[in-house]
Amino acid sequence: MDGFLKGILDKLPPWFYSVSAVLFLLVLIIFFGMTLFGASRITRAMHSIMSRDRRIEQLHDRLHEAIRRAERQDNVASQLATACGNLSPLLHQLNALRSHLNLMTRMNEIESLAQRCLDTLSSDIKVSAGGRHRCALWVQQEEELLLVFASSGFPKTHPGNRRLHIHRSIAGRCLRKRQMIHVDDVTEDDDWEPNHDSKSPYASLICVPVSTWVVLTVDGIQAMSREVELLCELYGVLFEGIFQEQVNTVQRLAGEHLGEEANASGA
Repeated sequence: MDGFLKGILDKLPPWFYSVSAVLFLLVLIIFFGMTLFGASRITRAMHSIMSRDRRIEQLHDRLHEAIRRAERQDNVASQLATACGNLSPLLHQLNALRSHLNLMTRMNEIESLAQRCLDTLSSDIKVSAGGRHRCALWVQQEEELLLVFASSGFPKTHPGNRRLHIHRSIAGRCLRKRQMIHVDDVTEDDDWEPNHDSKSPYASLICVPVSTWVVLTVDGIQAMSREVELLCELYGVLFEGIFQEQVNTVQRLAGEHLGEEANASGA
C-alpha cells in the first residue's frame, strides 16, 4: 500500500504540490475568515442580548421605583385622610367644652382632651406599619420647660417631673424663636444634651410652638417627612385652642374665687 501511494506521488508533476499548497492556504484563509465572521456575529448578538438585559433591568428598577412611590403616596393619602377624620371629633369636643357650666369639670375635660389629642397624633403620624413615635407638651416655667402631657413611649414618671433647660434644648430654641424646628438627628444639634437616665432610641425630632409658653415635641426613631410636619403644625393649632380655653377657665375660676372672698368680707 505504501509503495502504491509512493508510486502515485512520484508520477505527479512538481506544480501539483505548489497548487495544493496554495489551495490549502486558501481553504485555511476562508476557514479562519468564516470563523472570525461567525465569532463577530456571536459577539454582536451577545452584546445585543446584554444591552437588552440591561435595558430590561433598568425598566424593572424604574417600575419598582414607581411602584414604591405609588405605595408611599397611597400611605400618605391614607395617613392624611385618617388624620382629618380623627381631628373632627377632637374639634367637636373642644367646642363642647365651652358648654360646661361647672368650671372644675371643664378643667378636667381640658386635660383629658389634651391627652387624647397627643395619643391620636402619635398614631396619625405613622406612615408605614411598625413606625414608632412619641409626643409631648412642655410648659415654660421660668428658665425651664416642664413636661406636662406625654403619649405612650415616655416613662410614666416623666410627666410633671422631666425638665429641659430653655437655653440648652431644641424645644427651648423652638419656643424662644417661635418657629417650628425639624431635626433628623438630634445628636448632631448643638442644643442637644444626652439624658443619662434614659437610653432613648428616638433620633428625629419635630418641635412646634403652641403658644408663647407651650411647645409640642414629636420624637421619631427614623427621619420624619414633610407630611408629618404639616400634621404637627395642624395639631399645634388645636393645642393652642385647648390651652387658650384652659387659660380662660383658670381666669374665670380666679374671678369666682375673688368674688366669693369679696362677698364673704362684705357679709
